Amino acid sequence: MEKATAAFTYPGPHPSEQQPQGWDRDETVVFDPAKHLQLEPPTHVKDLEFQNVPFPYGPEEASKKRGFAYSMPFRVLSEEGLREARAAVDNARAKYSEPGATQIGKGNTRATHFARGVGYTSQWMRDFTYDTSVTDLLSDIARDELWPHTMTMSVGHTNVGQIATGKPVDKWHIDSTDYVLIVIISDIEEMEGGLLRVLQQPDSSGSYFQEIQARGVPPELVETVRYTGPGYGIFMQVSASAGTESCHSSWSA
Repeated sequence: MEKATAAFTYPGPHPSEQQPQGWDRDETVVFDPAKHLQLEPPTHVKDLEFQNVPFPYGPEEASKKRGFAYSMPFRVLSEEGLREARAAVDNARAKYSEPGATQIGKGNTRATHFARGVGYTSQWMRDFTYDTSVTDLLSDIARDELWPHTMTMSVGHTNVGQIATGKPVDKWHIDSTDYVLIVIISDIEEMEGGLLRVLQQPDSSGSYFQEIQARGVPPELVETVRYTGPGYGIFMQVSASAGTESCHSSWSA
């Protein structure tokens, strides 16, 4: 998610404006917010002093601009929405992992495996991402006007946990967007992990984050947040508030 600025016209660049060569868009399922969403706002959030703040905000808190760090887990997708999110990712990974296809599954030194480009291969995923009932809720939580980021290849970006690697799904990092919503679409009941570790630092600008990584992240500055279950998400301001490490299988939109 990005802050709304005068430099952009809502909703900014959209995946429908272009399509990677060799990729088809699956339009068989129509996104229906009445069926696919189950928005249940978080009961409280953390501010940039990392204190608990009840949500919805009271009059005094609501009058403050920004100051939000991250939410506690809250429900985003219904059971039907969860099935469609999984199908969008699974279908894309299956179709675009064949020999000769433009690969949708990738990995790097930070994240063991991820699927990037699902916003191009699934109309459902694309429409979910740009649904205003979601962005309106996130804007209310952030106390800031938000819309989906303009890096359209990362619409529907999905981190995929791999069995028995002994590695986190996504190492300590700061995202390149202002805010992220991370939604679990895996069944985490019997899996090891399902955690998000948050470095509680109100300003990770400059070289501070790289320096603290090199020295070792102090455990007393880390809060571990456990996702409630599939269909639940955690919303964060990440570019200036905290670094994160993911130990789960997740989907980020």
